[in-house]
Amino acid sequence: MTDNSAEGVIRRIQWARRVLGIERLPDAPGRRPSGDRDVPADERGTEDPGDTCAGRVARVALVIVALGSIGATLGEAQDERRLKQVFEGKRVTALLDLPATSEGVDIFPGSSRPLDFQKYSARLKNSGVAIKEGERSIITKIRVKDDVIEVQLGGGGYGTFGDVFNSALSTNGADSGAAQQLKVSNERTQRLASGSRFNLRYPNGITPDDLEPEAIVKALSEYATFPTGVAGKAGPTGTTAQAAAPPAANPPAVREPQKGMTAAELERVAGAASSVSKNGPVETRLYAEYEADLVNEVVVDVRKRAAGGATIRKGMSPEEVEAMAGKPIATKTAGQMTTHTYKWQGGTLEADFYNGVLVGYRISSGE
Repeated sequence: MTDNSAEGVIRRIQWARRVLGIERLPDAPGRRPSGDRDVPADERGTEDPGDTCAGRVARVALVIVALGSIGATLGEAQDERRLKQVFEGKRVTALLDLPATSEGVDIFPGSSRPLDFQKYSARLKNSGVAIKEGERSIITKIRVKDDVIEVQLGGGGYGTFGDVFNSALSTNGADSGAAQQLKVSNERTQRLASGSRFNLRYPNGITPDDLEPEAIVKALSEYATFPTGVAGKAGPTGTTAQAAAPPAANPPAVREPQKGMTAAELERVAGAASSVSKNGPVETRLYAEYEADLVNEVVVDVRKRAAGGATIRKGMSPEEVEAMAGKPIATKTAGQMTTHTYKWQGGTLEADFYNGVLVGYRISSGE
């Protein structure tokens, strides 16, 4: 893969200069190079075999290819910088569930089958859902590679080297049952908090038209909605051309806590927390009507409390959950993890038990 960094470009320029033999700039025509002296004929070496006409032509051809690569690299960097200015920091709404993995969702624009549903469903099954259909998330990074454009949401997904390394450090020596439960709970929460991504894949390479903001919005139109006007063509400074577009109406006020909110936004909606507890990187805050999990001051899960203030909480036994929610309506087991599904407040409650201890749960409305 081409090294598109500034250092990579500099290395290719230096290589081109060495191939052409121009380590320094030539002197003016007809002028003896400074510091040179007359060399007797018997001290002169033989001509460099590569310094023939054919050799020079070959070297020039190599340098033309290298300079073309440099030009393409600089163009890619400019396109990526322009897309970053247009998209990063914008909030989009997911139109399908996004898996909790850095593998994300692969989209092949222009294909008769843009989304491979078999691979998509396998990633959901193996990693869980980080961003649910209808939820909003921030575009945290845009990356342009040789044949893929990455649109990373909420951190880009769990599974990078940093995620694995930090998980190994935080669970080193976790041999006891309680430590294993904590490990499973923390890793699951970190997965849900790490976001996901869309990978726009172009097997035949990316064209200039593919790098237009409106082309990216169009490619993702069936899978996410973007703010009004974000698809306007970007100018030299990366600003979008929206002069002719009418001002967008103010979005409706949010009245309930949602995933992706900051701690300050959560407090404005739910009021002050009555209690706060920590479990590794996860901070759980209890409010009058809600219970919310936060990681790095961002809401990663929110649950509505039962009437009278009763709430499901991690660490419960299946019997304690059953006393509140009734008998489970469905059960599935994967290794030492058992997931029970209950009817709950007009919707459903999915509870994950590891060795008989509640380590995670999700509540879905019946709407």
